[in-house]
Amino acid sequence: MHPISQYCRDHGLTQKQFAALVGYSEGFISQLVRGRYPCGAGASRRIERHTGGAISIERLITWEPVAAAS
Repeated sequence: MHPISQYCRDHGLTQKQFAALVGYSEGFISQLVRGRYPCGAGASRRIERHTGGAISIERLITWEPVAAAS
């Protein structure tokens, strides 16, 4: 599970609410969670800061999507 998804689940937030919390669009957050784009250094720093460190930069930049079973 993506760190953002885990955070949202643990805090009772939707992705839209999370996006507002960290100051990004819902579409951008959705793309990160779906593994379409890697989370860059700037976005990682902002997310870490706005979550009080609950989502670390390291977790965001090292997360990789799990391949679907064939």
